[in-house]
Amino acid sequence: MQKRLSWVANIQNKFFEIQNDKERLTIWMNNLIVVYMFFIPITASVTSRIFIAILIVFFLRGNVVYYIKEAWSNSVVRAFSYLLMVYLVWFIGSDNLAEGRDSFAHVKNILYLFVFLAIIDGRYINRILGAFIAAMMLSELLSYSIFFGFLPWELGIGGEYFYKSYAVGDPSPFLHHIHYGVLLAFTVVLLGQKVLYAKEEYRLKLIMLFFTITASANIFVTGGRTGYITFFPLLALFFFYYHRKWIVPALIGLSLFAGIMYHNSDLLQQKVAQTVTEIEKLVQPTADFRSSLGLRVGFWAYSAEVIKDNFFFGVGTGDAMDEVFARVLPQDDEVKSIAHEHNQYISILLQFGVVGLAVFLNIFYQIYKYRPKDENLRFIQLAITLAIGLGITMTMFNLRVFLHLWILMLAVSMIDRERRTIQGNIPENRTFLLHVFGIGMIFYTVVFMKDLF
Repeated sequence: MQKRLSWVANIQNKFFEIQNDKERLTIWMNNLIVVYMFFIPITASVTSRIFIAILIVFFLRGNVVYYIKEAWSNSVVRAFSYLLMVYLVWFIGSDNLAEGRDSFAHVKNILYLFVFLAIIDGRYINRILGAFIAAMMLSELLSYSIFFGFLPWELGIGGEYFYKSYAVGDPSPFLHHIHYGVLLAFTVVLLGQKVLYAKEEYRLKLIMLFFTITASANIFVTGGRTGYITFFPLLALFFFYYHRKWIVPALIGLSLFAGIMYHNSDLLQQKVAQTVTEIEKLVQPTADFRSSLGLRVGFWAYSAEVIKDNFFFGVGTGDAMDEVFARVLPQDDEVKSIAHEHNQYISILLQFGVVGLAVFLNIFYQIYKYRPKDENLRFIQLAITLAIGLGITMTMFNLRVFLHLWILMLAVSMIDRERRTIQGNIPENRTFLLHVFGIGMIFYTVVFMKDLF
């Protein structure tokens, strides 16, 4: 009995020793955030587990109320929080409680911003950005390997996949092609910024330049039309932000690049032809909604009636789909097959009316107003917001990857590089890489094996 008590006491002492070592806990959390960022473009199931670990360590470190108050002083954090409050308040009186709970659960990631702002050390900014770039490089290498036939379209064991392309002929290995295309477009400008303005080794810049070019081409060998649309505004923002006098030659060069890619990409030609055909069907006297674009346009058309009748306050959290489907005429019954609103702005209008839309658009306004000291971080802040803002015209920001990435990229861009949450030295690169690689492998293996069995 005494041995057992001694064993329990040793565990308690070890727990208190770890809890009191704030420095070590903060290093662990920063390392976990790097791993979290790496898995954002790869698998949502792993990122959710990693954040749970981050949250546990965050509470172990203590001073939670202080960090929440500190984060609340940030206008961007408050703007996101107001949107979360809208989802919660409008849930009261919801007719579809299951959908309402799901809607709220999907946007709870907004709260992650409080945690990230409390944790991230300024010296980890480049490491976090590097994790995202590394994940996108891995995705790109897989995409090209699939495209050229070196790897199969899907690879897995027993129904669980290491990767699975969106479709045969559309090599988006980890993500839906809408999300993959948008993230590729953002990756291009992020790499371009690092090549031109970051203090990196010459050889590393050459590697990044190579991947900047290949990532640009990769957008046009996948089938996400939203990626095509996002690519050019992001590049225009890049030249406008850094080289305004070159904006016209840049736009001409981009147009030539688009022409070359169109001429050499069968998939791009097919997507353009498909879009033209779908639009032609929609502008007929009796619109034909039986297509990918048609289903969305049909849903939006019926959404207009619901929005008109619930203009100021919407129909409530989670009730949007039911309300729209109730208006669909029998001859357009195929519109009911759509899984979600496929447009975040329309979704907000449907659920919360113009009041909710104003709260949502205030997020973009507060981000625009925010002025970090580092101009390169300011560009990242604007670029990720523009990418997400364009991406959610065709999908929802709370599905799969967009909200996770937006929240973490904003946290990184709002933190001063001189900020120190770790008072001592951070792990050197070799030790750091061993730590994050080990953490990543453990989480990925555990989650994969759990799903497999």
